[in-house]
Amino acid sequence: MTNDELVQLARDLAAIAASVTQKYREMEQMRKSSTKENKMKITIETISHDKQRYDTVGDWQFDEENLNIKVSEIPTSGHGYYELLIGIHELVEAILCKNQGVTEQQVDDWDLTHGKDPGNNPECPYYRQHLLATVIENILANELGVDLIDYEISLNRLSK
Repeated sequence: MTNDELVQLARDLAAIAASVTQKYREMEQMRKSSTKENKMKITIETISHDKQRYDTVGDWQFDEENLNIKVSEIPTSGHGYYELLIGIHELVEAILCKNQGVTEQQVDDWDLTHGKDPGNNPECPYYRQHLLATVIENILANELGVDLIDYEISLNRLSK
């Protein structure tokens, strides 16, 4: 290669590097701005059982992109884990429902018309999501040393 060809090659490579750098900066800026806009805030709040929208120990609602979970305070809670377990169950169930096209309205309509433990009914529109959330809840309970029989008894005491 001649010196002129090397100089031209160096200029071309510099132009390509500048272009790639500029594209990278644009993509990074887009990523940062889209990340800020799409962040979901998840709130899990413990409330008095009588403050629930209906007779349930856990309830979830989306507020635009934010997820709000309310769990009933359990008076006999084992180290505060009972509320945590309910909150995790509701979190998993809500995210799976949203991801798989089960609406909050479908869940509310079903829950309000199907009595105690509505998610355990195989006809339930969120049956699969509820069961997966229950499996995760039970695995976590086991890892935390929670007695599942005492846990269920404590939850059932709150039902009206």
